[in-house]
Amino acid sequence: MTTLQLIDYIREYLRAMHRSECTLAAFHVMDGYKRRSNFSISSDTWTLLQNGQRIMDVEMLKKASELHPRLHNIGIDPNGDALGVFKERVQTEPRLDNVNIEWTQETAEKYQNVPPKSFTKEAPRSHFIHMLHMLYHVSSIEGAIQKYYDMLVEGGVMLISLASRSNNQLYNTFKKFETLQSNQTNSSPIERNDKRYSDDVIAVLEKLGFEYSVESVEYRLDVSGCLERKTEGGKLLLDFVCLTNAAQSYETLSEENQRVLIDCLKESCTSTEDGKNHVKLTFDIITVVKSLEGAIKEQVNGIK
Repeated sequence: MTTLQLIDYIREYLRAMHRSECTLAAFHVMDGYKRRSNFSISSDTWTLLQNGQRIMDVEMLKKASELHPRLHNIGIDPNGDALGVFKERVQTEPRLDNVNIEWTQETAEKYQNVPPKSFTKEAPRSHFIHMLHMLYHVSSIEGAIQKYYDMLVEGGVMLISLASRSNNQLYNTFKKFETLQSNQTNSSPIERNDKRYSDDVIAVLEKLGFEYSVESVEYRLDVSGCLERKTEGGKLLLDFVCLTNAAQSYETLSEENQRVLIDCLKESCTSTEDGKNHVKLTFDIITVVKSLEGAIKEQVNGIK
């Protein structure tokens, strides 16, 4: 799969999902950050980690620019094409004319081990770190969370957005698909779902003793095109759904497995009056605040 194909997949997914629920939830978290924040306007540094087309990062930047007009932002993505899309979106958004962004083409794991240009002895930390669907791709969730937590100033906030297993009809669809597929005779095997979910992150936060809160956001995904497979958009979306839940594209499945998957998806759908078919999904917004109490717990855990 090429980079441009991946961007097409993500674009189609974003087109099919109802983003208003997600955006409103992000704004709610931003308002909470405003109430907690006691940092000077000129010193705030935000770190925005990789997440495809960065639709949500752009929306949050617009909100952030209202709270703190002179933010310094660090945009990180290992994919040059995706980073280019992010740059273009920022440059064409009038409300972000005065936003300063330090662009970094790097993986999150490599970045966490190399101090960025803007980190100095006088201002060595970030005030806000946004991980939108970024923890799917790291080799160690615990290692990444610990490293980026260490980058926060005292009182800083780390926002982690990740899919939830709860109220996730796509997750249930593929779990049923795996079960039915494994019961077939003479069936080619599929890769099982090893995707990370929010409860995996929460388990790590509990282990590390970090202070956190969770807000669940339910949204809908229009999968009508997936069921019909008559449009290019529908094909792209179905491939993306398969890649992110079964680690392979729809086209690589056997004809029998394709039929079984579509049947499972149909059973999960809810039809609307306009004839569209939707599945419900949930993602969790996990807010981690670096506090003195958390730092003490961290030291105690280290002694143990």
